[in-house]
Amino acid sequence: MPNRKGEYKAGARKCDLVRGSGGVVGAGGNEEQQSHKVGQQWCQPFSCGHLSNISHPFWRRGDPHRCGVSSYELECSSGKATIQINTGTYYVTSINYNDSSFWVVDANLQDANSNCPLPRSNHRPFIWGIPGPSYTRELTLQGIWWATFVNCSQAVKNNNKYIHVDCLNTSSSFVYVLNVAPYYALMENLEPSCGYLAMIPVSWTPASGKKYQYFAELMRKGFSVRFPFVLDHPTAFGLIKQCLNRSIRFVLAPLAVLTFLAQRYWKTRITIDAVEKFLRMQLMLGPTRYTYTDIIAMTSHFRDKLGQGGYGSVFKGVILPGDVYVAIKMLDNYNCNGEEFISEVSTIGSIHHVNVVRLVGFCAEEMRRALVYEYMPHGSLDKFIFAPEKSFSWDKLNEIALGIARGINYLHQGCDMQILHFDIKPHNILLDSNFVPKVADFGLAKLCPRDNNYVPVSAARGTVGYIAPEMISRSFGVISSKSDVYSFGMLLLEMAGGRRNSKQNMSSSTQVYYPSLVYNQLIQQEMGEITNTLNMHELERKLCVVGLHCIQVKPPDRPTMSEVIEMLEGDVDGLQLPSRPFFCDDEPLPLLKMHRFLVTALLFSLLNYGAVMATESDEADFFRNCPPSRCSSDGPDIKFPFRLESSSSSCGAPGMQLSCSGQDTLLLHHVLGLSKVTGIDYIYGVINIVPLAESWSQCALQKIISANYSTSVYKQYGFQYASLVSCSEEFIWDSTDSIFGPISCLSNASQSLYLVAPYAFVSILPLYCKVVSTEIMIPYTSNQGIKDYNASASTEFNESAKRITTFSEITFTWSAPNITDVCIDCERQQRLCGFSSQRRTAFCKPHGSKSPAKVIIVAVSVPTIVVLTLVVASALYLSLKTKNDDEIQLKVEMFLKTYGTSKPTRYTFSEVKRITRRFKHKLGTGGFGSVYKGELSKGVPVAVKMLENSKGEGEEFINEVATIGRIHHVNVVRLLGFCSEGTRHALIYEFMPNNSLEKYIFSRDYISSQEVLVPDKMLKIALGIAQGIEYLHQGCSQRILHFDIKPHNILLDHSFSQKISDFGLAKLCARDQSIVTLTAARGTMGYIAPELYSRNFGAVSYKSDVFSFGMLVLEMLSGKRNSDPSINSQNEVFVPEWIYETIVSTQESEFAKNMTQEEKEKLRKLAIVALWCVQWNPANRPSMRKVVNMLTGSLQNLKNPPRPFVSSLS
Repeated sequence: MPNRKGEYKAGARKCDLVRGSGGVVGAGGNEEQQSHKVGQQWCQPFSCGHLSNISHPFWRRGDPHRCGVSSYELECSSGKATIQINTGTYYVTSINYNDSSFWVVDANLQDANSNCPLPRSNHRPFIWGIPGPSYTRELTLQGIWWATFVNCSQAVKNNNKYIHVDCLNTSSSFVYVLNVAPYYALMENLEPSCGYLAMIPVSWTPASGKKYQYFAELMRKGFSVRFPFVLDHPTAFGLIKQCLNRSIRFVLAPLAVLTFLAQRYWKTRITIDAVEKFLRMQLMLGPTRYTYTDIIAMTSHFRDKLGQGGYGSVFKGVILPGDVYVAIKMLDNYNCNGEEFISEVSTIGSIHHVNVVRLVGFCAEEMRRALVYEYMPHGSLDKFIFAPEKSFSWDKLNEIALGIARGINYLHQGCDMQILHFDIKPHNILLDSNFVPKVADFGLAKLCPRDNNYVPVSAARGTVGYIAPEMISRSFGVISSKSDVYSFGMLLLEMAGGRRNSKQNMSSSTQVYYPSLVYNQLIQQEMGEITNTLNMHELERKLCVVGLHCIQVKPPDRPTMSEVIEMLEGDVDGLQLPSRPFFCDDEPLPLLKMHRFLVTALLFSLLNYGAVMATESDEADFFRNCPPSRCSSDGPDIKFPFRLESSSSSCGAPGMQLSCSGQDTLLLHHVLGLSKVTGIDYIYGVINIVPLAESWSQCALQKIISANYSTSVYKQYGFQYASLVSCSEEFIWDSTDSIFGPISCLSNASQSLYLVAPYAFVSILPLYCKVVSTEIMIPYTSNQGIKDYNASASTEFNESAKRITTFSEITFTWSAPNITDVCIDCERQQRLCGFSSQRRTAFCKPHGSKSPAKVIIVAVSVPTIVVLTLVVASALYLSLKTKNDDEIQLKVEMFLKTYGTSKPTRYTFSEVKRITRRFKHKLGTGGFGSVYKGELSKGVPVAVKMLENSKGEGEEFINEVATIGRIHHVNVVRLLGFCSEGTRHALIYEFMPNNSLEKYIFSRDYISSQEVLVPDKMLKIALGIAQGIEYLHQGCSQRILHFDIKPHNILLDHSFSQKISDFGLAKLCARDQSIVTLTAARGTMGYIAPELYSRNFGAVSYKSDVFSFGMLVLEMLSGKRNSDPSINSQNEVFVPEWIYETIVSTQESEFAKNMTQEEKEKLRKLAIVALWCVQWNPANRPSMRKVVNMLTGSLQNLKNPPRPFVSSLS
């Protein structure tokens, strides 16, 4: 068997060279160059074929060797200039000494009679270099694209990157050329049954959708190669002139270089200093962990007390330097078990909205805990609305109500997790220096998934008078975000009336239920029974009507907060009075009826008490019958949801049975067979196992390949992909190649199988290899949770592949419905997890809590036992308190470790290289740089944007960090970190696996486009983008104008949720600023609003983003790029015009022929909204808040827009 190591290792080394320059060629080295200088003057320029005036470094065969460099020898025959590059023959078609380049064509492809040319199989010299006699000079191929040919035993379908080469097909093979421009073909591009055949560089990037003949023409044109030096042929006069020039250069050149370097240094230094100053300011924006000593210093030993709350005292403080005033809440030890602290930090610690109070920092030292907020100089809202004299005008009250509603709506819809506040009341609404309202006090808040319609709450939360009925009794409905709506409705009624909804200083016989009073006054006003002197202000009426809608007893009858905002922004005449509140009657209702409701709710609770006691008894029995156990002192704890086979089946979840064998804990895994359990992490829900050798009846890899994890309790904890490749004979691969094999248990005499990494180049494969399977998932072993980025990617891949063929420790997650999430939460809260057979769900029990039966026994014991118990309790109080404090402290510290920080992390450039594996996987290139795929230390995939040094002076970097670095919204991409070292800037974002919206809108692949281009999905995506832009315009402390909304900048996550990205052109301005000053137009042609070109159309404002959004939606509807209306072509149709004629004008068209009536209405709604957005006059465009309302509202309420401006001119 031949040793092909030398042949294939070149392909592996090309990675860095191709990535850096597109490809390289080498030529004769420096020593050879020097040896030719002496005799160069005696060598005259020559002609070769059709080329003339050829000089050094080229030389003609037969001329003295001193006339050129050996690697550049030309043979002149048959009217052509031929050069040998390793084993290949190339025709030189032109030489350009101005830019030191020459053009070559593969001699195999020059034959004009061949209609089906195939390049040589080995073009690696253009990647690795031409070896010289002493040194190798690397030269850049200019503007190349690599055309890669593959040979497949089966036809490839539904892949538009594969261009069929019909003329090279045989009866048993199909040949394709890969169009993966501008990248080199990787293993992840190879389909099953395909192998590498040949490749060639091409100097033009092929357009998509072309046939093979187009590629053949490109290959016949050849490609350009740059050579390293150009030397003139000196004459006698030239030698003298050369000596003088060298003398002058000897003096002036160093001065010029020093001047240039100094100027460049100071320019760079100024940019670096500006960026560093900005980054230091950014570090102040996220929550910072302070020491208790810091807190003492900030508050000047707690000198200025602002108030007292249920969980502790609030003090005024100041952060130095900068004199930033803050409010510091000190949590009381005796009244807090850590839940308040964890709830606050986990909610507002990672979010940002202008109407939500900002958490500046926190302190957690043993039992001393503090929360540091931005300071609100005007205190809480209740101080103003319950004042004897009216403090605000009705306009201001409506503005405050609208701000509170926007803040709550952001908590419900704008975050990754839905945040339910559960304590909305005037006392928890703070006012800043401009009386902008801020929702505060998240001590009772709860996080849940955004699509959850039901939230499990163990007890009523909130303040009496603001608690929704369903919090008291589930007979009124389920607990959800509508509970906050109820509290907000009560707050609105209090703002409108200037009184509390329950006055305690009034006698119970005369006190009237406040909502009833409001409702009766509204009814009387409608019937004209109230005199003009007592008439309500229209804004007072609006607040009352909206408030009554919000406090409907049944949660489904209440509006969402988004609908509340629409009602508050709309006209009062459009509001209808809701149905009579539950507690109202025709007569003013005494407080007794309210009491009756509470008594009824109490009786209902008592009726359920027996069931509750039975449930608690059932829970206590679980821990008595199913105590934690282990197989040995060193073995893992075995507790719910795991169980030993010797225990009852009710002690564990289905499929999570373990057994003991001597000192070992064993698990029968559905894929790996009988395995030893080496560890169970209940906090993260993972289990480590080592397969036992005797349990393997077949090859390890074969088991993993054929495994089906969809129905199993155990899922892969993490994995990396690989391709399985079959070769007809073995070959020796280089250690730097990302290959492992041959795999002995899968190979046989006729084939050898290898694992190859997806980022490996296809040319590392011999010609006799084919891909058997793609995306083979190699599971991480337990010591791979944190990657060793110091190791090369190939070494890491080889080690991973090696482990799965041996008996190494492998990590799996365990997942049981209605159990996993509950048990993980229990562990993080230092509680025990159990299972209630009555409720059929998991539950949490605090360590050391007593069963109801024991409580009853103690309660009815004789006084002697009671006294004895009290004495013992008193004696053990200090030790028990210390133990409890330690548990609380541990719980808080564990939370803080998992919480981390919401601020983007600053990385070094070395860390960025490790994250991206030295920039191996390039995702794309944009106007400001390239984007690479990477992975953080915990296996979190990220996208890393490397900003080019030559682009601007840090503006792109500062723009991105200043905008998305401090905000949080479910429809805005999240900035996880950044790097700034000198002029090297990088931005690290969350990874979006489904790429950009552009890929699906303009895709020719029907299946891919159907992921997005269906009415339901389009409406959902458009609404999400609109909500994201509306948040940028209205939800942040400063208004953020994006200026580059387009499909390419809308990314899609794993569930196709849309995220706005690329804030490089964004601009920040005051929220009340209606006009923005710009020095030049910003954006992408086709999406730029008219006013950015000419101020004759109007002022530049946030309405420019509205125009871009409208164009995006029109493209999504049509699947076409919006054409420039100035193009003079009969075939070019302006997209807004096409949409207007096709959809809005109600003409029946092929576009919606096979759609249901509901789908047609959704398309029509999208079209109408988009056409309103692209109105030429900014004043005629709706705001993004209005766009959201239009997209969520009824089609019947939408008016048809005018015909697009350009159309109306024609």
